[in-house]
Amino acid sequence: MQRLLHQPTVRVRQLAAEPGGDQYAALLRELFDLQVPQTSPVDTVPDVVETDTVPPTGGER
Repeated sequence: MQRLLHQPTVRVRQLAAEPGGDQYAALLRELFDLQVPQTSPVDTVPDVVETDTVPPTGGER
């Protein structure tokens, strides 16, 4: 099955990357009734919180 779908999948990605590709992708979603999850843009990147804790090494008792 994977070999069967490889070439069409590659072609779909090529067409979607071209100008107007969003319309092509929309057509395929409609044709095959695909449910694509909606994504939202990231407004901010959360800060990384560093702690002073050191993980145990496992040999300590």
